[in-house]
Amino acid sequence: MRSRWTKPHGGDESSPVEMRFIDMFMTALGALVFLALILVFLLPKVETSKSNKTIDDLTAKVKELEKTTSEQKAEIERLTSQIWRQGQPGTLSEDKNVVLRWFAVFIVAQSCGANEPVLHVRAEGEIIDFETGKSLPDAEPFDASNPVAKTWLVGQRYLDVGDGREDPATGTAPQTEKPAAGLQVLTRNALHAKLFYGGPHVGFYSIYVGLRQPLSSSGACTISPFYLSARGLIQGEKINLKPEQPFAWLRRFRLNADGSTTFGTPPRADEDFKRDLAEFSDAQSKLLCAAKKGCRTMDAHYAILRSETSEAGKPFRDCDDDQCPWLVAVPKGGFSRGSSTDPEANTNESPVFRVNFERPFAVGRFAVTFAEWDACVQERACRRADDKWGRGRHPVINVSWNDTKDYLKWLSAKTGKTYRLLTEAEREYVTRATTVTPFWWGSAITTDQANYDGKNTQVYKGGGSPGLYRERTEVVDAFKPNAWNLYQVHGNVWEWTEDCYEDSYSRAPTDGSAVRSGPCTQRVIRGGSWRNKPSLLRSAARAAYDTGNRADNIGFRVARDLR
Repeated sequence: MRSRWTKPHGGDESSPVEMRFIDMFMTALGALVFLALILVFLLPKVETSKSNKTIDDLTAKVKELEKTTSEQKAEIERLTSQIWRQGQPGTLSEDKNVVLRWFAVFIVAQSCGANEPVLHVRAEGEIIDFETGKSLPDAEPFDASNPVAKTWLVGQRYLDVGDGREDPATGTAPQTEKPAAGLQVLTRNALHAKLFYGGPHVGFYSIYVGLRQPLSSSGACTISPFYLSARGLIQGEKINLKPEQPFAWLRRFRLNADGSTTFGTPPRADEDFKRDLAEFSDAQSKLLCAAKKGCRTMDAHYAILRSETSEAGKPFRDCDDDQCPWLVAVPKGGFSRGSSTDPEANTNESPVFRVNFERPFAVGRFAVTFAEWDACVQERACRRADDKWGRGRHPVINVSWNDTKDYLKWLSAKTGKTYRLLTEAEREYVTRATTVTPFWWGSAITTDQANYDGKNTQVYKGGGSPGLYRERTEVVDAFKPNAWNLYQVHGNVWEWTEDCYEDSYSRAPTDGSAVRSGPCTQRVIRGGSWRNKPSLLRSAARAAYDTGNRADNIGFRVARDLR
C-alpha cells in the first residue's frame, strides 16, 4: 500500500521520523482494514465453499498479519517517542499531529466499475486549530454536482487501498504495484477501498460519499463504510449508490482536544440528523438536477432511513395489482413478551422478558386471503387450498407451514423483495402495538371485537360477556384494526410463525429472532381462531401445530424486512 503524496519512507533510517511514522501507521492500518474485510466479505464465501484448504490458508494469513500488526504497533510507539523528543515546544508539525489526533474513514466499494465513489470528510461549523486556539476559515461545503473538483479533503491524507481503480469490464482493480501483505483479497473479491485519515483541528466533521459521475446510467455501486479511531472500529451500514441516489451523507463525528474521537448518535436514533439529512438531500438534488427535465435524485442514506421510518400503519404494497398483500410499516422498539399475571395465563408464556427490535419491518395488514393465494396457484407455484365458506377476501385456510413457504418463495420472486413469516416475537409485538393489556383494545373481550367461540361457557375470566359462535371464518377486514392498522390480530384464524415450538421462553432470543433449534416438527401458531375460547386470543397466548398438517382454522400473515 502506497500513499499518493510521497514515496515510502518506512525502511529508510535517514528519512524524517515523522514520515517513517506515517508509513508505519498506514501499513498497520492497512492490516487492520484487511482483517475487517475478511470478517465482512471473505468469511461468508469461505463458509459457502466448505474448503478446508482455503480456511487453513486464510487462518495462516490472519496469523501472519496479526504478528505483523503487533510488530508495527511496537515500531509506531518507538517512533512516536522519538517524535516527541525531537519536537520543540509549540512547534508540532502536521505529521506529528497525527500521533496525537487521528481518525480514519474507509469505504469498501464493490461493482462500481469506472464510476467509482469519491470519499469526502469535511468540517462543519467552527473548527479550531489546537496549536493556536484560533478559528479556521469555513470549509467548502459538499457539492454532489461536482465531486471530482472536491476530492481534496479537510484533514490529512487520502489514498487508495488495494490495486487501484476498478476495470469497468471486469469489476476488478488492475494491478499497478505490489500491494501490501494480504490486500490481494480486495482484487480477488472485486473490492476496492478508499481511505482517509488524520485531522489536526478540533471540531465537528461530516463524512460524505458520492459517485464520480453522479448522473451516469451505470448500475448500483455498493459501498461499506468503516470508521476507525483509537477506541476501535465501527462498521457503518452498507449503502447502494445508483443514478437516482448518487450521493450519501453517512455520519457526523467530533475530533476532541484530547485526541479522542466522538461519533454522533447513530443516524437512525438521531431525529436532528434525519431532519438535516432531508434538507441536505433536497439541496443536493437541486444542485445536481438544476433545470434538467425529469431529473430526480435523493441522498441514498436518506432513502434508507425514510423507508424505515414510514408512518406506522401506513399501507403500501410491492406491486400494482391485487396479487400482492397490503403491508404496513412497523416501527422499531421493544416490549415485554409473555404473561404471568393474566387470570388465564399458560405456563408456556413464561418467563416474561424484554424483547427489542433494532430495525423496523413490514407486516401484512391482513392475513393472506384466498384471492392472493389463488394468484400463486394460477402460476402453478402453490397447491390449491380447500375452502369451506367462500374464497376471495376470506383468509386462506387448509395450508400447512410447509405450504406457506411455496407462497413466500413465489411472492419474493414476483416483487424482488424477500418475504417471510413473522417470528413469534414479531407476531406478539405487532398484536400489542405498544399496549400491555391482554387484547389491543383492553382487558375484556366480546364477539363484537373478534371472531371466536363466544358461547356462555367460554367467557374470558379477565372480563367480557357471552356472545356469538359464528362457526366459520369472516372476511379479513370484518373488525376494527389495531393502532398499527393491522386487522384481526385476535381471532378468525391462527397464523403460522417461523419459530420451532418450545414449552417455555427459557431459551428465547431477546432480539426478536426466531427459535430454530430442536427437532422442529411443530411450529408456533398465534392469534387464536373462530373455533377457540377467548383466552386463546390473548396477545400472549401461544400454541403449536405439526408443520405438515392443515386445518380449517389456520392461515398465515406475511412479513419482510425494510432496508
